[in-house]
Amino acid sequence: MRKAELKKRAFELHQQDYSFGEIATELNKPRQTVYRWVKSELKNQLTADGVESDTDRYSSGAVLNINETNSKQTSTVMANNLHKKVCNDTGNTPNPAEVALKKADNDHELRMKDHENNKQKELLQSEVDKLLNLNNKLQKDNKRLSKRYSLLINLQNITSFKVQLFRGRNSELEEEVSLLCDPTYVPDEEMDNPSIPASFVDNIAKMIQDYLELDGTNCNTDTFGLTIKLAEVLKSEIRNNAIDYGINLNDDMAMIILNKFIKDLKSKHSSLQEASTDDFKLIINRNSKLEMVSWLKTYTP
Repeated sequence: MRKAELKKRAFELHQQDYSFGEIATELNKPRQTVYRWVKSELKNQLTADGVESDTDRYSSGAVLNINETNSKQTSTVMANNLHKKVCNDTGNTPNPAEVALKKADNDHELRMKDHENNKQKELLQSEVDKLLNLNNKLQKDNKRLSKRYSLLINLQNITSFKVQLFRGRNSELEEEVSLLCDPTYVPDEEMDNPSIPASFVDNIAKMIQDYLELDGTNCNTDTFGLTIKLAEVLKSEIRNNAIDYGINLNDDMAMIILNKFIKDLKSKHSSLQEASTDDFKLIINRNSKLEMVSWLKTYTP
């Protein structure tokens, strides 16, 4: 389709109350181009009908109906004032083609403003989305850091616990060496049936008491797993001590309760791992709880 035909088609669509955007889409042309075509066609129609545009009429003085001696006074300000006076005095109404041209100008201006406003809204929404994404990322990072901090604290607790075990065992060894070096020392008959040192039994009792206090409270699976490691470390220390001093752990009640405690912990931890949860409410098995409580009652520090 040639340019002249496109212009004519654009003008026809505009006369049918199509917007410039709809005409641009229909003809596959830019909105500004469509606007210029329609405006040009409107001016051509005005000229063909013997009606000039406002600027042309003001400059020629045709609508002002003034004599030839004043025809050179084409100042825009004077023309506007005289035009208003003539319209008011004669009651003339604007030409429909002129109204259409002005309407086209106004519509175009309004659409351009709407286009700018939409651009501003899109930019603002984009900034808001960026801020929301940044906030979500910060929350996730904060949650990860919180978990790492919790793990670090638990690792520190395990390290501290190991140090305490080492110091306790070292203190017992120093005491035994001191006794062996004492010429007046006579071994007791009870040494024929050695048992777990009191420091280890104290640590078992302390660990079980802390565990019982967690019954019915919200716990973290990472902390729970570290409690198992803590109990395993204590068990290993007790076994090493038993090997060094020939202690029989099979009949020792403290060791029996520790083994059951570790078994109960591992069972719960395995279930939690299968459930893929981070936080949970700890409910201790009734039989295990009664057994631990019963042993603590008979335990004398």
